[in-house]
Amino acid sequence: MARDMRRCLLKTIILCVADLLQGVLLLCFMGAKFSLGNLAGHLASGYSFSTSPLDLFLLLVARTIFAAFGFSLLLSNAVQCSRWYPTLAKVSFSFCILSCCFSATKLLALSDQGKMPFDRNWSIYTLLATNFVFSILSHLLWSAFIKVNKRLQASTYEALNEETSGDESEEEDSEAEAVDGKQTFEIIFRLLQYCKDEWCVVV
Repeated sequence: MARDMRRCLLKTIILCVADLLQGVLLLCFMGAKFSLGNLAGHLASGYSFSTSPLDLFLLLVARTIFAAFGFSLLLSNAVQCSRWYPTLAKVSFSFCILSCCFSATKLLALSDQGKMPFDRNWSIYTLLATNFVFSILSHLLWSAFIKVNKRLQASTYEALNEETSGDESEEEDSEAEAVDGKQTFEIIFRLLQYCKDEWCVVV
């Protein structure tokens, strides 16, 4: 189980860091030259569906938070949290489908507008592609969370069953010892009575 947790932690860190890093770098390329000012400018400028990359950046931030939240639930290993996983898995799948559809829709909008040719705005088209890819990877990460959670809950239930069976066996042993002790006392008492009767006859 510890190995599975380490793998999930490593996958979560790699996915979140790679997703955030590629988003920031591509936003910095959306300008005359590479600059952090491009990132600040896009975040501060007004939103336009056909030209603004702000929605794509918000999607990758939401993916990162959702992935970190999933691992935090896995780390808690609580029975109450495990009940949320089936519902959250459906949310993850729905979010994945919506993100992929959003990338395709925004690509069509950019193509119809014709205001952002690929040779000068390749970074936003690349951001659309990475949004599609990382949405799928994020859902696959959630699938890994669910598998590990099932194993953790199974091992927890097995440990509880072993403890319960161990307590029951101890109680049965103590009861058996008590019965054996009572039978031994009765046998000794009868032998003493027999010896007493025989002693009285002899006298």
